[in-house]
Amino acid sequence: MEKFGGSAGARHSLHAQLHHRQSINPRTCERVQDRVAESVIAHSTIFAVADAVIGLREAVDEGVHDGLIDRGAGDRWLDGLRAADKNGRFFAALTGFVVAGRTP
Repeated sequence: MEKFGGSAGARHSLHAQLHHRQSINPRTCERVQDRVAESVIAHSTIFAVADAVIGLREAVDEGVHDGLIDRGAGDRWLDGLRAADKNGRFFAALTGFVVAGRTP
């Protein structure tokens, strides 16, 4: 089975950041030392792998729960992605940034 592009640590970090968004205090950023930023690009041509990493079904569930989409629309979208996978036409990509630093 194809692995999802990108490192396991970066995948976990991005997944956690996507699901637990936090605001950043600009005053804290000014004091941050030893800053490191890295871009992470992950991709897959297999629906099951992309769903496990990105959380496509979870995104639909959250959208339905939040009232952004109805269940039927979300299910049709997922069915379209599964059909594309079955026909060898599925592609998913995720680009993110991992930033780290320390405060004195």
